[in-house]
Amino acid sequence: MAAASLLCHVIARSAPAGRSRRCLLHSDPHTAHPLLVAFSRLCAHGPLRDALALLPDLAAAGLTADPVAVSRLIKLCVRHGTPSDGRLIHRHVFGGGDVAAPSCSSLFVSNSLVSLYAKFGLLDDALRLFDGMPHKNVVSWTTVVAALANARGRKEDALRLFVAMLRDGVAPNMYTFSSILGACSTPRVLAAMHGSIVKDSRRAGMVSGR
Repeated sequence: MAAASLLCHVIARSAPAGRSRRCLLHSDPHTAHPLLVAFSRLCAHGPLRDALALLPDLAAAGLTADPVAVSRLIKLCVRHGTPSDGRLIHRHVFGGGDVAAPSCSSLFVSNSLVSLYAKFGLLDDALRLFDGMPHKNVVSWTTVVAALANARGRKEDALRLFVAMLRDGVAPNMYTFSSILGACSTPRVLAAMHGSIVKDSRRAGMVSGR
């Protein structure tokens, strides 16, 4: 479906009773742009292909999508899309780069993209995006720790990232602890985790050196 006819179709479906498509297309300039209205609706209800088809039009019009709408699109992609679809969303959200000059500057969206890559099993992509994020919160860290803990052969990487999280001063939550404990499947890994935590705690003066 061409972008113009798709836009009209979505707006017509989303118009309240008694309001014509023409009225929405020529609405007050202070209201949302019709492309954004259509995009938000498609992100919430699908279909995914139609939402993806509007991404180039948003970019061409210089429009910035609502972070909530983009996050919904990412969730829709996880359910119905492919890794290529995820990378397409990433390119449009961040203007073609990994994290530089985001067109939708939101930690919320960055975390959603990291989660998308993790759920598709693209751990290197998830870590690349995570490493380039200027700001991270407990959700950011927990997402990648959990992804590594659940991946074959990456449990020690999960441990190292967990220790880096503590070193960065981010307090783990119950989901972080659940993920990292799941990674401690052998006494060797558990001992390594304990040793790393104790060492970092001593550096920070949190425990006695005795």
